Amino acid sequence: MHSTRSDRQGARVAVVGVVGVPGDPRGEWFVEAAATVRHPGTRWELFDDRGGAGDAVSVAEGVVADGGFSAVVAGLPEEESAERSEAALRLYRKAGLPVLLPLATGPGPAAASDDTVLRMYPADRGQVAAITRVCEERGLRRLAVLHDGGERGRRLAERLIGRTAGAGGVTGAVTGGVTGAGGVAEADSTELVAEAYEEWPPGESPGAVVLCGTPSGMADLLRGAPAAPHQLVILTDDCDLPASDRTVVVARPVGGGATRVAAAFVALGGALAKHPERRGAALLETVRGELAVPTGPRGDIPQHGWQVRPRRPLSRPSGPATAGHHEFAVLGGGMVGRAAAAELAEAGASVVLVDDGTPGSSASAVSGGLVRAFELDEGERNLACEAFLALWGRPELATAHGFRRTGALVLLGPADVAKAAVSVSELNKLGVSAEMVSVSGLRSRWPDLRTAGLAGAVWEPGAGYVRGPVAMAALLDRARLAGVRVLPRHRVDSLTADTDGTAVLTWSAVGEGDRGDDRDSDRAAAHGELRVDVALVAAGCATPSLLGDRWPADRPAASKLIRYGIFELGGRRLPTVVDGVTGSWARPDGVDGLLAGFPLAAPWNAPAAPATIPDDRQVRWIRDGLSPRLPFLAEASLLTGSSGTDLFVDGGLPALGPLPGLPHTVVAAGWSGAGFKTAPAAARRAATAAVQLLEGQRNRRT
Repeated sequence: MHSTRSDRQGARVAVVGVVGVPGDPRGEWFVEAAATVRHPGTRWELFDDRGGAGDAVSVAEGVVADGGFSAVVAGLPEEESAERSEAALRLYRKAGLPVLLPLATGPGPAAASDDTVLRMYPADRGQVAAITRVCEERGLRRLAVLHDGGERGRRLAERLIGRTAGAGGVTGAVTGGVTGAGGVAEADSTELVAEAYEEWPPGESPGAVVLCGTPSGMADLLRGAPAAPHQLVILTDDCDLPASDRTVVVARPVGGGATRVAAAFVALGGALAKHPERRGAALLETVRGELAVPTGPRGDIPQHGWQVRPRRPLSRPSGPATAGHHEFAVLGGGMVGRAAAAELAEAGASVVLVDDGTPGSSASAVSGGLVRAFELDEGERNLACEAFLALWGRPELATAHGFRRTGALVLLGPADVAKAAVSVSELNKLGVSAEMVSVSGLRSRWPDLRTAGLAGAVWEPGAGYVRGPVAMAALLDRARLAGVRVLPRHRVDSLTADTDGTAVLTWSAVGEGDRGDDRDSDRAAAHGELRVDVALVAAGCATPSLLGDRWPADRPAASKLIRYGIFELGGRRLPTVVDGVTGSWARPDGVDGLLAGFPLAAPWNAPAAPATIPDDRQVRWIRDGLSPRLPFLAEASLLTGSSGTDLFVDGGLPALGPLPGLPHTVVAAGWSGAGFKTAPAAARRAATAAVQLLEGQRNRRT
C-alpha cells in the first residue's frame, strides 16, 4: 500500500543559539535558515541561549525534558566555557538526540564528534593558515594581533602568534598587552612576525591588524581604529560588521558561515521529511548523505576550507531611512534578485535589496534546482551556458552554492534530434562537455529507463542539481560582503516614477520588520519610502501585480502551482532526467530518493502558499506521468514531496530588460519553471541593463 505520509506526525527540531537578539549575525543566520528551509511536516523551534554555555545547558535540559524533539541544530559557544558546552552535549547524547554544529570550529565540544554530533565548519588551524598566507602574499612582514578579552578571542590570537613562533616570530603567549622585550626574536626580513597588542597600533604600522573575538567585541575594537585607509584590517570567524564605514577583510569558510547553516537545515530537514521515524545515529548518517557541502569521513570539513575576502561598507541612504536614496533597489530575494544585487554592489554601486521574506513565497526556496547548459532554443542555451561557465560548471564555487553533480539526460523526440546535435556542437566549442546518445545507448547505460517514443538524448556529465536554500544563502552572503543593504520581511506596496527623475518605492514591514543588515534604523518602522535611481524588479510571481498595467502587454504571464514527489530510489543509479517528449522530469535527491514531477492540470494564478506534500490524487498523477519512462515509480514508496508557485510567461522566455511602461525600471521575471540554471547569467544581464539605464539618465542630465 502506497503511503503519502501526509497523515504522519511531523518532526520537531530544536534550534539553539543567539536567536532572540536582533543584530547578532550568527543568530540571524539560524533565524533566516529556519524561515527559508521549509519541509512539510518538519517544524523548527527556536531556543535562545543568549550566547552563554550556562544557558545552553539550561536549554538542553528543557529540550530533553520535552521528549518530543528529533534532533538539535546548535551554535554552542564551544571555546567559551567549553566544559559547560560539553555538558549540554552530554545531555543530548544521553537522550539519543543527534546534534548538528554548523558553526563549530574546534577544539571543544566539536572535538567529540561521534555518531551523535556532526561538525560542519572547517577547523581554526585553516583560518590561521589563511590569514598568514594572505599577509605573506601581500608582502607584509609584521602583524598586530588584538583580541577582545574573551576566551574565544584569546585562544585564536594565541594560535596566530604560535604559527609564527620558531620562524622569527613571537615565542610567548598572548598576554593582552604589547609583547615586551624578549617576547620577539630577531626576525628574518622575509618572514612574518606577529605581535600581541592591547590597543590599536598607531598609524599604518604594522602592515596588518588582526582582530579576534566575538562580533560585538571586534566591533568595539574596530571603533577605536585610527584613520589609516591603507592599513589591512582582518576580522576572524566570518565576522559580519554591517555598521563599519571602512572596507575590511574577513577570514571565513569557503561559501560563508550562513551557507553552512543553511546546508545544515536543508540536510536535516530533508532527512526527517523522507525518514521521520529515524533517530540517533541512523538519522545523523542520513543527514550526512543529504549534505550539500563536502565533509570528511566523520563529517569534518577539511582544514584548508578557509578564505580571506574583502567586506565593503554597508550601502547607506543619503537621508533618513524612510526617505533614503540609493542608486539601485532590487525587489525580490530569490536567486535572480540576490545575484543581481551582488553584481551591482560589486561594481561599486549603492544597493538595497527588498524582499517580503514570506515563507513559501519564493520559487527558489522549493525549486527542484535542475542545472544544465543544454537547451534547444538558442537564446535559452546562451543564457544557461553563460550561467554554467560562470558558476555551476566551476566545481569548488558550485559546491559552495549547494550544487550536486549527477549528470543530466535530456530525452528527445524525432523532431528535436537535428537541432539538439547543433546545440551539443556549440556547447563543446564553448568548453561544456555534452554528447548525443542513441536510443540503444540509453538502454545499455540506463537500464531503468524506457525509451518508447524517443529518438535519442543529450548527455551532459557536468550537470546536476542545486539545493535551493543553500544557493540562496550563498548569494545573500555574497551580496552582504559587497555592501548590499538588506531589508527582509519588507513588502513593496507601490512603485512609481517621481518628477525629479527617481523611482519611489513605498514599503510596509511584514512580521518582525527589518532583521537584515540595516539593523537599527528601520526595525521599529511599519511603513517607509525609498528613492532610487533605478529599480530592478525580480519579485517572481508578485511581479505582474506589482507592476500592474505596466507589465509588458505582449508577454501574458500567470503563476502556476508546481508539485513534486520524492520517491524511494531503491539503490538505482539515475542521473537528472528531463523528458522533452512528455514534459516530466526527475533527479536524485540525497542518497536514497528520486525527486520527480509531471505537469499538473493545476489552476493558473495560484497564490503563493506554504509547501505541502502532494495528496493521493496528485501522487497518482505524477506516477502515471512518469512510470511509462521509469516503471519502478509505479510501485516505489513516496517518501515525501513539496510544492511551490512559479511565474510562467507566454512563449517560455522571461521578461528581462528595461520596462518601457515605467521609467527607471528593469524587470527580470517569468522563468516558466526553469530559472535556476540560468539565474547567475540572468542576474548579470539584468544588472547590466540597470547600470546602462542609470548611465543613460546621468548623460541626459548633463
